[in-house]
Amino acid sequence: MASNFPPQYEPNSDSNSPFGNGSPDRQQQLLIGALAAALVLAAVLGAFLVFRGNDAGSIATPDGSETGIPLFATSTPEPSATPTAEPSATPTVMPTTTAEPTPSPTAVVSSLAGGEAGPMNVTDIGAGSSLNVRSQPGSTNTLLGNLAANATGIEGTGRRSLVDGQEWREIRFNGGTGWVLGFHVIAAPAAAPTAAPTETATPEPLKELASDNPGLYNVTGINEGASLNVRRGPGATTVRLGTYRYNATGIPSTGERVLVGQTEWREVSFRDGFGWVDASFLVLAPAPVETVLLARVPRATIGVATLSPADARLLIRDEPGFDKSGQLTIGSGSVNLLTTGNRARVGQQRWTEVTIGEVDGWLLADYLITNPATLQEVLDTSGVALATISSITVDGTRVTLTIGETLTDLTNNATVSLPNGETLSPQTWVSQIDLDSEIQLELKVIDGQVSNIRTYE
Repeated sequence: MASNFPPQYEPNSDSNSPFGNGSPDRQQQLLIGALAAALVLAAVLGAFLVFRGNDAGSIATPDGSETGIPLFATSTPEPSATPTAEPSATPTVMPTTTAEPTPSPTAVVSSLAGGEAGPMNVTDIGAGSSLNVRSQPGSTNTLLGNLAANATGIEGTGRRSLVDGQEWREIRFNGGTGWVLGFHVIAAPAAAPTAAPTETATPEPLKELASDNPGLYNVTGINEGASLNVRRGPGATTVRLGTYRYNATGIPSTGERVLVGQTEWREVSFRDGFGWVDASFLVLAPAPVETVLLARVPRATIGVATLSPADARLLIRDEPGFDKSGQLTIGSGSVNLLTTGNRARVGQQRWTEVTIGEVDGWLLADYLITNPATLQEVLDTSGVALATISSITVDGTRVTLTIGETLTDLTNNATVSLPNGETLSPQTWVSQIDLDSEIQLELKVIDGQVSNIRTYE
């Protein structure tokens, strides 16, 4: 291994020696000079080796410290400066789609042929009650307000719609428009002319016509989706009881006829009684209406649509068809009614068989709803419901019904209606019956208490 110091020359006698044969002092001086030169060289070499041995130089950093500088390509990545966080854009919140509730059975809505625009009056609303005005036709739409039970001069636009068999009419309301149940409004009677005070508008004369034989009639001349009004008496200004559909067939007529002005009106069977219709929209049925039994369906709990007036009742017929008789009736808006699963079609109308107590009978399907309130909901609030009673307790003036696990009190002025039309107090009725088994009753409930019981036996 090579030395870091210059070689040491041995003295010789050769005259060509670089040191020659000088005096000892001279040789000493030369030796010292050589040693000094060697030391300088060694210092420079040592510094270089130290520098190489560390593999890095140093530079001053802005804060006075030193940092190594790599000499080889395998450098440690330069520490990246902590990135200044650019303001992150606030993420645009995409509107989330709110899941729609599982729809209830969709209401069947259809537009009817336009009626006449003009003033109307509220009818068949009990004192203290009011008529709801909604944003669109149908009882589930937004409530805009109310009309008093005796409101008159309401401006109708003439627009009409049919929702689940019930007619709705558009009116002017609070600077805009709204919709009300059609059977709660009637055309306002024409005002007496003011231009000629001496002239007074006279009602159209009524003239009884000779009676026809009772028979079955079909509706005619009514646009599809529209309906034929049935009124309490002959004439377009009498109270409307309801409607027959545009394609109704087999409507029984009593044969009674009346001429109002130039229009003939005919008495027909309707619900649990009778009504009058414009005879120009009836045609004698050309042949007996065919009754077809339809495929059975599972038994179900259903309800009766709200009728007008509110105390209207439907006749439960012994067989399907308007011309068939019956013994029992059921009230407007009743719930908890059980079907047997039997169905029939009579002409264009569908009929459904129901059961009350031990009696089966038939109702026009147009009057039935498939998603009514439950019995418990009615017992907790208000409404009409069929209920099976397991016991009745009388404690002085307090009468309590046991319905399943629910105890329901009667109001102090409650009444009991019998099938023969007689009305009794609850105490008298209880004293006359032998409740040794469950019985089915029709209950009218107001604010969680029973105000009327209707019996079927």
